[in-house]
Amino acid sequence: MITFRKEQAFFETLSSEDDADDASTAVVTHSDAAAAFDTALRYVEQQQNSTPADAMFIRRWRSIATSNRFCSLKQITFKL
Repeated sequence: MITFRKEQAFFETLSSEDDADDASTAVVTHSDAAAAFDTALRYVEQQQNSTPADAMFIRRWRSIATSNRFCSLKQITFKL
């Protein structure tokens, strides 16, 4: 429960910063997302109060970003 509240506060901070930032409308690439999830996973794994579910959640999203990155690379090569 405490972890959820910390995460909720973190995401609320991010959303308020994004509202003020004009660059928030920029598209995040699949590669950038995968790199961000790698960093987030390392962070969660270092925390003593993180649960296996926390790491599993981030691994799942990292997998999605990575698979989308490879799909977009395939689409680019087919267009050439």
